[in-house]
Amino acid sequence: MKDDEKLFFRLCVTYRGRAIRVVEIRDIIHILYDAGVMHYKRCWYLLRKWGKLGFYDYGVAEDLGWIDINQLPERYADLLKDNT
Repeated sequence: MKDDEKLFFRLCVTYRGRAIRVVEIRDIIHILYDAGVMHYKRCWYLLRKWGKLGFYDYGVAEDLGWIDINQLPERYADLLKDNT
């Protein structure tokens, strides 16, 4: 797993579920793209990858979905425990 995927995953889990105002995954993608950190196509690729792994789902728009914490593979769950 590349560092950019780790960053994107942590941001999606942290800010999607804990922000005072709901921060959509779409917002995180825009922030990362505007900051020159990640291209939006890479983010969408990762969302599709996570969907195939069974822990990301969406209704109508791919970038307005949600992560099912209870379905995380171990390597992703470990990222939430690790602070490095």
